[in-house]
Amino acid sequence: GLMAVCILSTLCSCGGQERRAEITDEGIVLYNTDDAPDANNYTAYINKELTLVMNILRTHMTTAENIINGKALAADESKNLTGDIDLVEEAVESVETMNPPLDYEDDREAILTKLANALDTLTSYQEALDDGESDSLQNFIDLMESDYSALSGSFNILWE
Repeated sequence: GLMAVCILSTLCSCGGQERRAEITDEGIVLYNTDDAPDANNYTAYINKELTLVMNILRTHMTTAENIINGKALAADESKNLTGDIDLVEEAVESVETMNPPLDYEDDREAILTKLANALDTLTSYQEALDDGESDSLQNFIDLMESDYSALSGSFNILWE
């Protein structure tokens, strides 16, 4: 009986909070609410997404340096980028759909801009690799470093 009450209370919109569930084509259940999470949960979630993108940037900075030094192949890097670009796109979508607490709305916009910049850099980097533009790799390393620093700064700001 207690289990049934818990399930029903979860499914109904109790406490003024509208909850929706959606099942993706892959069978994954996604839950959404109109209410923003508390600041601690929001910060932890956003920082998880920032860390993912920062790790991807760091990986590709290192690989680009290895390509310049003849220790890695551009074709392999381009293949690896495809999956990582997808992950960055998912991170951007995730931050876009997260309803921030009121005090974090401005931070959200700044973070979305920085994530979009990182996505643009990685996409342009992949295009340069595919086009054989190895002479521009140092420029992409510099752009990725800039994107990394910007995201790192946002990561630290959210925890204050």
